[in-house]
Amino acid sequence: MAGKAPHYCVYCTDGEGNLKPWEEVLSGTAGYLASWQPEVTPEMARQRAIRYLTAMPAWADKA
Repeated sequence: MAGKAPHYCVYCTDGEGNLKPWEEVLSGTAGYLASWQPEVTPEMARQRAIRYLTAMPAWADKA
């Protein structure tokens, strides 16, 4: 789902189209992953979120 910035989604950007802080996006992604995978611990969800997000150009420097 595209946000106001052409290359970033609405979950990674604020209302102005700027990237949100890394920790905010990481926390949100980990929370989402844990919400539909009850067997996943918070640490597992965080590690999965890191792998997912760092595969994207906006967050590749966090790898």
